[in-house]
Amino acid sequence: IPMLSTAGRFGEIRGLLRRAFQTTVAVSLGLLAFWLVCWALLPGAFSRPLWISGGIALAALPCFALLHTRYGALRAQHRAVAGQLPIFVLQPLLAIALAALALAVAPAAIDGIAAQLLFAASIAAVCLLSFTALHRVGNGAWGAAPAAYATRDWLAGAAPMMMASGFNILIAQSGVLLLGAQLGEEAAGLYQPAAQLAGFVAIGLQITNQPLAPKISQLTAEGRRPELQSLIFRVTSVCIAIAAALAGALLLFAPQLLSVYGSEFAAAAPALIVLALGQVANVVCGPSALILTMTGHSRTVVKLMALGAAICIALTLALSPALGILGAAIGSAAAVAVWNLGATWAARRKTGLFSTVLLRPLLHPRSSQESRLA
Repeated sequence: IPMLSTAGRFGEIRGLLRRAFQTTVAVSLGLLAFWLVCWALLPGAFSRPLWISGGIALAALPCFALLHTRYGALRAQHRAVAGQLPIFVLQPLLAIALAALALAVAPAAIDGIAAQLLFAASIAAVCLLSFTALHRVGNGAWGAAPAAYATRDWLAGAAPMMMASGFNILIAQSGVLLLGAQLGEEAAGLYQPAAQLAGFVAIGLQITNQPLAPKISQLTAEGRRPELQSLIFRVTSVCIAIAAALAGALLLFAPQLLSVYGSEFAAAAPALIVLALGQVANVVCGPSALILTMTGHSRTVVKLMALGAAICIALTLALSPALGILGAAIGSAAAVAVWNLGATWAARRKTGLFSTVLLRPLLHPRSSQESRLA
């Protein structure tokens, strides 16, 4: 969207947003229809509560997906906070309020299905409240221009991003899945909290990536490369500082933090430390994958993440029988480090941008050497 805006192609922006909303709703409703057909044809495949639970989740999916599509549109307008507010603030607060009201009025009627219905209702309500903002996205030049469509090109561009997201999820979840298959539910249960806690190390990068993505696209389209490089250096400096503090806390207090889940989870401390170090590598490499994606090199990201997923699965299968959950942690950390290092190199080679402030001396090697001599 920022690239189209810079080029003055406002009709394509309007068409892109319209297609995005249409596709989101169509795919979501298609998944719900598929679930209902399976329920009708194979009622004995799952228990009735599980069929109902899946139906509720998929019925809420169109609203949930629309909220995230709206967030993407607002983020492209450099209004990331406005886009996040309904998803991460209003909806959770409304869900809590509905649950509290239900517990006060009819506590005996609250079960898993009822709780899920309340959660789905909160998503639908917030989606309806936010619907006027969907129209405000197209105001000004966007709203005045007639919609133009390049659906085939948009789908071709979206496919690599979808694949990259899939590989990213595979890297994140393969440890739990493979441990459960190899060593049983207890090992998978010990590993999951460690993986969740380690993910907090990269929270600074995850937050800054939201407003940074449209900036990369916009500044690249406008040819403001030095300004973009300076912005990336500033962002990665902050992210590395946050990651260092959080990783230090995890390294020092890993057993104590895991014990919050139960005393038996303290045994996962070595795995937590390894996973945290993997996330440090992720943050140190900076927004390399984002740079590649927002400058039209998403296929490179897909290849690197596919390599990372293969490394993660291979090492987990090889090491877990002997090392237990530590083997899965090594596989995950190695995968994250390898694909991020590859993305850092690819970002420099394909875009000329350094994705991390640690490579800043390479931008002006002579001045850096003179500073050291002084």
